[in-house]
Amino acid sequence: MKRLCLLPLLILVCFYSCKSPLENIDINNIEKHRAYQDSCINTTKDPVEQLKVTETLISEYRKMKIDEKKPNANYYYYLARLYSGVNDQSIYENCFFDKANNSIKNTTQFKNYYDSTYYFSEKCLSIDANNIKCATILAQTYFMEFARFMQTDKKDISNFPSVANEELLNKRFDYIINNTNRFIGIDTSTNKESSRRFTEVSLQFLDKFKLSKGLKFVANDINTTNILILAGNFIDYLSKFDKPFFVLKLSKQYLNELSQRYMPEISLAREELRKSEAEKQRLNKIRQIDKKYKNTFFTNTGGFKMGLVLYDDGTFAQGEVDYTDAGYRFTEVYNKGKWDVVGENKIVLHGFPSEDSDWKFSLLRDKFFGSDIYIIQANYKDGGLKENGEFKYTAYYN
Repeated sequence: MKRLCLLPLLILVCFYSCKSPLENIDINNIEKHRAYQDSCINTTKDPVEQLKVTETLISEYRKMKIDEKKPNANYYYYLARLYSGVNDQSIYENCFFDKANNSIKNTTQFKNYYDSTYYFSEKCLSIDANNIKCATILAQTYFMEFARFMQTDKKDISNFPSVANEELLNKRFDYIINNTNRFIGIDTSTNKESSRRFTEVSLQFLDKFKLSKGLKFVANDINTTNILILAGNFIDYLSKFDKPFFVLKLSKQYLNELSQRYMPEISLAREELRKSEAEKQRLNKIRQIDKKYKNTFFTNTGGFKMGLVLYDDGTFAQGEVDYTDAGYRFTEVYNKGKWDVVGENKIVLHGFPSEDSDWKFSLLRDKFFGSDIYIIQANYKDGGLKENGEFKYTAYYN
């Protein structure tokens, strides 16, 4: 009993003896600020007293009033880190959770800690979008808040700021899911702790709210394809690490089960993405050639011609063409298909009939009803049509 009575005084003495004044620590020296916070909080192992020390630290940081002088992302990170102490399981169980009634106690303080963690995390990220440490705090807080809400009676919903506000719930969910690949890409640390924590949250929420609902691949459904692609990326990334996972205690078994369950659908989505990217590249090549050619069209005697029109969407039409001052039109279309640029002077016409394979073509440009098109003027092998000028492109069929 005597030890318990002396404990608060001991903490206070240690707190002030171990600390350097915050003004003497560079606001941008992240490691020193983290070490300072931890050294003060760890002067005791008692969760109730740790929370008291955290309260004192929060007061000390807020007295600095950095935000009133010049907004600083790291300053907001330090405050978010302190408020996120609510995520610590021992502090939660001893300070905020009423086990007998399966509900939250000290509700005002509990809700304030959650609100403040989000507030300062989002302030930090609004200044420095790449602050991965603060982003990880936000993601873990979101996860812990939702998990604790699920463990308590529904009557406590007002104590959970994200859960109680559908707009915030969806906004933070989308932020976490949509930024995971980016944080994986910018995490330069040796053990990738921050990006792993962030990815763990993303994967578990994707599993809970999307994949486990029976999500199946659907061709041309961009939203479903993107979700499956993300899930595959997250599983692949976390599967690289052999050591135990952080905080959420994901296991290899869990990852293997997710992989076995969803990889067939993920593989279909990846193939769809591959085809989509290939199509984008194909059309980019097509759209890049239009700057090289003049806006002209050859017309032989009598105003009749045979030609190909190549459209920006990668399709072509072959047939007899009428051309007037008002524009052009096909009088008869013989063939349709797709086309590709496969070299500096080469176009491939997919589906072009073999009997026409000896035609020669040159590429021109025109505008019709405000749309850019490409017009290829043809020469028959037997001299049916003639063209003035040098051939720019040769068209092949396959």
